[in-house]
Amino acid sequence: MLEDWKRYERLVARLLADQLSTGFCVPPNASVLGGITGIKRQIDVLIEARHDTDNSRRIIVDAKRRKRKIDVKDVESFRGMMEDVGATHGYLVCPHGHTAAAEKRAQRAAAIRLLPLDRLEDFDPRTWPRCSRPGCKNGRVFWDGYPEVSLGFVAPDGTPKRLAFVHSVGKCDQCRVFHASCATCHQILCVPRTTKPT
Repeated sequence: MLEDWKRYERLVARLLADQLSTGFCVPPNASVLGGITGIKRQIDVLIEARHDTDNSRRIIVDAKRRKRKIDVKDVESFRGMMEDVGATHGYLVCPHGHTAAAEKRAQRAAAIRLLPLDRLEDFDPRTWPRCSRPGCKNGRVFWDGYPEVSLGFVAPDGTPKRLAFVHSVGKCDQCRVFHASCATCHQILCVPRTTKPT
């Protein structure tokens, strides 16, 4: 059975991905090399531009799963992580709310938002397809976009036409290998990495 914390991270990522344009990647359980510390930092949910290597709009999400309210120390710790990974904005999620001091500290930071979240009922990542990369153990593909690929052609009557193909794209939440799924034939393709992830 999937650990509760992984299920929670995936729920938060799914809720965010459903609200964003397909121009963003929203992988759960990501890792980013800290610019200050020089170590890999685990990010519960990472939001970055899909087709751009410029990370100046990087957003991170810390999906707190505690039985207490978020306090000012949580906000300050999160702010430090944002600075280390170069995030411009951050969302601190907790199902049990936050203290007034935490809210004031987040408002002072301007780039941090506190988000209450209290439902996990209908979310089951076990229904996600398994990663198709050989050697990946228990990875699930997290679909986070539905871009359209267009093919231009000239019809027999000489008029230009476009044929659109819609597909799902996403990454494995364990090995982070990119996958694409055709919306027509439902075939899932694994795109192997040529370089090590950062």
